Amino acid sequence: MRAYLAVIKDSFREAMSSWVLWLALVGIALILLALAPLSLLSEEATELRPRELVNAEVFVRKLVENKNQADTPAGHIWSLLDTDDQARIQEMLDPAPTRRNGPPGRRANGGRRVVRVLNTLLKQDNFYKSEAWSEFEPEDALASELENENLSGDALASRNLRLLAATFPREIRIRDSQQVSLTYAGNVMIGPLSGTRSELEPIVLSQVTLGVSWFVGFFGIAASLLVTASIVPRTFEPGEIALLLSKPVNRSFLFLTKFVGACTFTLLYATVLVGGVWLLLGLRFGIWKQELLWCIPLYVFLFSVYYSVVATTSLIWRNAIVGLVVVAIFWAIVSIVGLVKGLLDELTVKPARVTEIVPAGERLFAVNGRREVLQYDFKVGSWNTIFARDLKGVPPIAQRFLFAGTRFRPSYDEAQDRLVAVEQKPSMFGGVSRANVVTGSPLNEWERRDDGETPDAVSRVLIDSQGQVILPGRRGVYLFNGLSEGDRKTKAFWDKVTGGIMSTSSKNAFDELSGDNLPELASEFKSDIHPQTDSIFTYSAGKMYRLDVVDGKYSLAATRDFESEEDAVFSVGGDYVTMSFGDGSIRVLSTETLEDKLTDQFEEGILPRVCASSPDGSVSAVLTHDGSIWMFDGKTEQKMDWLPPENGYASAIAFNDESEMYVADGWQDIARYTVGTSTPIEQNTVPADNLRNVYRWLLSPIYTVLPQPSEVDNFVQYIMTGKRSESIVDNGGGLFARQVANLREDRVTFDVWEPLFKNVAFVVVLLAFGCFYVSRKDF
Repeated sequence: MRAYLAVIKDSFREAMSSWVLWLALVGIALILLALAPLSLLSEEATELRPRELVNAEVFVRKLVENKNQADTPAGHIWSLLDTDDQARIQEMLDPAPTRRNGPPGRRANGGRRVVRVLNTLLKQDNFYKSEAWSEFEPEDALASELENENLSGDALASRNLRLLAATFPREIRIRDSQQVSLTYAGNVMIGPLSGTRSELEPIVLSQVTLGVSWFVGFFGIAASLLVTASIVPRTFEPGEIALLLSKPVNRSFLFLTKFVGACTFTLLYATVLVGGVWLLLGLRFGIWKQELLWCIPLYVFLFSVYYSVVATTSLIWRNAIVGLVVVAIFWAIVSIVGLVKGLLDELTVKPARVTEIVPAGERLFAVNGRREVLQYDFKVGSWNTIFARDLKGVPPIAQRFLFAGTRFRPSYDEAQDRLVAVEQKPSMFGGVSRANVVTGSPLNEWERRDDGETPDAVSRVLIDSQGQVILPGRRGVYLFNGLSEGDRKTKAFWDKVTGGIMSTSSKNAFDELSGDNLPELASEFKSDIHPQTDSIFTYSAGKMYRLDVVDGKYSLAATRDFESEEDAVFSVGGDYVTMSFGDGSIRVLSTETLEDKLTDQFEEGILPRVCASSPDGSVSAVLTHDGSIWMFDGKTEQKMDWLPPENGYASAIAFNDESEMYVADGWQDIARYTVGTSTPIEQNTVPADNLRNVYRWLLSPIYTVLPQPSEVDNFVQYIMTGKRSESIVDNGGGLFARQVANLREDRVTFDVWEPLFKNVAFVVVLLAFGCFYVSRKDF
């Protein structure tokens, strides 16, 4: 053992004597010294953050509705606006048709504009006017400040901010009384930042992870390979090997010892950089993230993957240049295979796969990743595109990214044998907005027809037990009657003549079913209907509401506050509401009391995508973004052991009226099961085309066999942030707006453990071959 330790010590000394190492260490030291003056400054908040305006549309509506009442807070604030700001804000509530129409894209920035205007007003001396707030009763601390007429600067803005939040508590929620600025050597560089200190931490860690992956995972490893490539071939040169073999050492162990010794270069490099960054984050930013130190062994392991190629090939040819050329080819091959597979996944496979299933008696409908509606042809065994929307020449490849932040799910109206859906329009304030109700039936070959604009923001179409089409909105519940043929023709005429700029009213198509005490929902909400009682359940801003039908009107019957801002998906059936949140938690609630019946938790980083429940509540399921399924047994009120064979590869789930479960296999095949049996009752398959065959039988096996060293970065991200997926689109809300996951967004999900095991196996195989070769080779 002493001889091998001596070899490792020699490798360590060799690394220490390398000018490349010292040059790298000096460069790292200079970078850390340059970053050392960076720090965070916390002080009393003087500005409203964009995400603190939680209900921008309602706030703006209050300003507009009270614009002629200067003796009210809303009216006074309106009077402080200049003419241009008043016009822009009023236009947000009723945008021009050219801005209303079109597919939903990035998150609208209307709320951010309102925040910018408000932050300007907060600095003004005349923001507070006692006559306007005459009926407002502030807390003692705020009341004393309102009486102080000598406030100015930041103190004045801070007081006005707290006054604004106290006046509009439902629309404005201050997340942190402290604001954060980025400083350099005590001077403010950027600030105040649009997020709280707690929201800043994951962003800083994400950027640090990215920087470390480049400096250590790319440049550091490249430099290490250049320096250490000659260690193994030089060891087995005739003069060198003769001297070493004169000692009691085994050739295979000598090869492995040299391999371990070569890793010391990356170990030193990574330790200095990562350790320095860790100390900098802790001392200057107050972020002590112990997990960051795991980057040191992980990137040494990543180096070992590449170096195993260099060591083995340079051993065989006894030439370091050959080893470097081979590892460059190896890097190119695995990178190209990974890139091609990723592109095919995002541009071809996922847009074509089934993402929604709509059982409809003897028919079967589905929605794919491009939000196209499909009908299954049982005779031919193929999907036919129906109910198509006119996207005015938008390429199919772009459609998935265009609608990646929305969930399009038509409902089947059995009473009138038609599909009904809401076609969302962009909202100036983000979230859902007024929508067009579109219908299609076999009588017109499923052609999509516009049946009017909803009177309110609507998230989806629900069908009650009487076969009526119910539209739950932000401020009410509506019954959809549809346009008469005369109204439809009139609307079509004006749309054609004016190009949609002048649209006729659709009010005759809807009846309001709103009763008393309905909650006003946030800009993003989700709804479902109980298949027997017709109660509507709605989740909004961390609260679950149950609306019951009383004398034909919907009224608030129960509320559950989860005290969380996490997005959630849920479904209703029988006695249960099955929910899953963006933090991976699962709750099964009683439909009567909204209290927990069962709680569970996904593994860290696993995000739910959709929920589905059988009408009788005997079974419910949660499908995650990585294709796995969690199931609940309503009979035992326990987690169900049975899972469909597609578990891990499923892309859509649904239940029919007989509580049979439909599961899509991650492509375009759908199986129907009696829950508890692994053999499908019915298998709806489509013939595999050439692209699918190439992907399934050539590209996927090659990708599975080859190691993927670059995916170690995904493991690092998982350790640092707990994330196993990333959205394919930017929701436009800035860095801080992304801290709460939007579960509707299409996401790229990565397996953090499988690539690690594949890389370990690859290194073991190559080193084993190298040991076998050196033990049989006569040097």
